[in-house]
Amino acid sequence: MSATEQKEKHNDYQSDYQMIEDYGFNYQMWDGLLNEIYGVLQKQLPSSDMAALKVKQRQWIKDRDTAAQKRYDEEGGGSLSRVVQTEELAKQTKERCYELVNTYMK
Repeated sequence: MSATEQKEKHNDYQSDYQMIEDYGFNYQMWDGLLNEIYGVLQKQLPSSDMAALKVKQRQWIKDRDTAAQKRYDEEGGGSLSRVVQTEELAKQTKERCYELVNTYMK
């Protein structure tokens, strides 16, 4: 995961569009890694543990999306709203990657 962290984009931004692009890139990168981790867990965990994780994962997705929408709404719906929404998606997805690895891949 440290390799993924090194690929994150954090530039000196001249526009909201640049921030959206970078946070979108970071989000897609972490989401791809999250899917890889989840795929490994599907192969490694006993079926009962995987069934429980699937329920937790679905709830986590709902909670993540709700938090991102809340950040969007707090900004009032302008271009900066998309920035903070995408930033939240990236942040929470990154955190979830670490959580899954630290919890299930010991």
